[in-house]
Amino acid sequence: MSFAEAVQRTLSLSNNSIVWQALCLVAMLVSLVATISMQLSKSQDAAAQLSAAEACDTELEGLQTLLELGQLQVRDATDLYIKYIAKIPFVRKAPVSP
Repeated sequence: MSFAEAVQRTLSLSNNSIVWQALCLVAMLVSLVATISMQLSKSQDAAAQLSAAEACDTELEGLQTLLELGQLQVRDATDLYIKYIAKIPFVRKAPVSP
């Protein structure tokens, strides 16, 4: 006995095509929910990346200010720079123009 036949008998249905139609409808709905969930997750990831990039920009601006005012040694600034950019590995390096 197949799954559709078992469901047909359990629900006292006259035709097992109704079972298959219901199964296809459920599969379609699950697929739709999965697609929407994935898109929402991607948009949240983009928001988190934007927030991290903006925070890093603020840190780098502060670092630049400290260097310009002579409040920080270049060696210490380099260590902080490496620490700050490690937080945004998703940002690619910009090409250097000649």
